[in-house]
Amino acid sequence: MLASAISNLDLSVSLRLHKLNSGFLTRSFAVFSALGSERIFVPIGLLVAVWALAEQDFVAGFVLVAATLLTRQSIYVLKALTSRSRPAVARLESSSFPSGHTMAAVAVYGTAADVIGRFAPAAQPLVFLALLLGAMIGLSRVALGFHWVTDVMVGFGIGLLILAAASAGLSHL
Repeated sequence: MLASAISNLDLSVSLRLHKLNSGFLTRSFAVFSALGSERIFVPIGLLVAVWALAEQDFVAGFVLVAATLLTRQSIYVLKALTSRSRPAVARLESSSFPSGHTMAAVAVYGTAADVIGRFAPAAQPLVFLALLLGAMIGLSRVALGFHWVTDVMVGFGIGLLILAAASAGLSHL
């Protein structure tokens, strides 16, 4: 019964979002989707970590590198442990669960924003913007047909857990 409810939710949301796809929206979704790519989140995470190290904040640099690597490896492990099919429009063979793009955006961009906020307190709202970016990336992944909405929800949740652990590390180390 729960599996049926999840499947119905996934299908319903996907169909509604696919109806929104038009030229401009599809291009916008593609840009947001790309921001969650490993080719983007790893260099950004490492760049901010190097900046923190250059500022002599070794804890912030270490925590951000750890969050980036943990996120990257968690995505691979979780996808290897699951074999959930992607929506038919995706034409991708890898597991759909969880949304690694969403997870990375929340965890890595959120931690990077938290690190930046250590140097510039006025930048603390960047964490909220990182979460908003994660939500937009997740929305784009569903709209483009790469994920089911529950893949995105779980990816967002795991990203939040990594962000919370990193924030605790930044606060207590």
